[in-house]
Parts: sequence; structure tokens; C-alpha cells
Amino acid sequence: MGIMLLHEQRLGAASRLSRYIEQLPRSFDAPVLWTPQQLQQLQCPHTIHQLQQLQCPHTIHQVQLQQQEWAGLHRQLLASGLQPGQATVTSEQFLWALCAVRSRTFSGPYIGLSLADRLRLAALVGGLSVANVVLGLADVQRTLSAALAVLLFNLLYELILSRSLKQHALCPLVDFINHSSASK
Repeated sequence: MGIMLLHEQRLGAASRLSRYIEQLPRSFDAPVLWTPQQLQQLQCPHTIHQLQQLQCPHTIHQVQLQQQEWAGLHRQLLASGLQPGQATVTSEQFLWALCAVRSRTFSGPYIGLSLADRLRLAALVGGLSVANVVLGLADVQRTLSAALAVLLFNLLYELILSRSLKQHALCPLVDFINHSSASK
């Protein structure tokens, strides 16, 4: 989503999202953007057994992991190449886009395939199974076993595995209501 946001930003007034993008903050003050010195200034609240404040090594470590992950994503983007005539994406632009997306997306459960998609998948598996037998690539028993395995995997994926997946969305109208454009 961050790359899409950068693309729309580069389109300027030609983008159908231009008014939304104009309302986004120009910069963010997120821990992932902090320097190592700023991270070291994080303090934990007082604990029961100690009166002095302690540094939060776990929090600092989590932020450092996120910084490394985002830097790696930026390197992957640059390594994947750009379209001819397209300007490179700087680290600052990339981090801005990720912070904008991170602070403004909504997530919900993954919905899965529609009934029509499931029927198309079953038809494809059935067609491939028939072709497999007709062409003599495998006997009927192996073909049916493979087809059943594919269909069972997809059923299990939809019912069990996809429950942990989430969909993410940027909703400009909700964002306008939720965030003030006057805030700095």
C-alpha cells in the first residue's frame, strides 16, 4: 500500500487521491524513525522492586527490528528495478509512505473465496483431472487422490488457516473523520 500511495503522490493533481494525499502529514514522529540516541532515551516505568527507572531493552529491540525490516524492504524495492523514466524512491519517501499507511489503515479478517471462485477452482481441478487421465499421465486412482488432496487443502485453508490472515484497507473518508488536517 505504501508503494501505491507513493505512486499516487507522484501523479500529483492527476491522481484521484490527490486531495487525500494533500491532507496527509508531511512527516511523522514514529519510533521507527528515531535515531539510536533517541531510542536510548526511552525509559520504563518504576517497578515494584526498584525505585529507579530502567531502560526498556525489549521496546528498543522491537523498534530496531522494525527499522531493519523497513530498510530491507526499501533495499528490495530498489533492487527490483524501476520503470524507465521513473525517479528512484528515497529512504525518506519510503518511510513516509509506510508510516502513513501504518497509521491510517484498518484491518479485518480475511474473507476468503466467493462461492463462484470456489466453483471455478473445483471445475479447474476437475478439468485437469480428466485431462490427466485422458492423456494417460496417471491412472484414475492417483488422479482422484491428487484432486481430492487439492480440494481438501483448499477447504482446510479457507476454514482454518485463513482465519489468522487479515485484509488491510485505507479509507480516506474515515481518515478525514479520524484525523484532523490541522494537526502538526
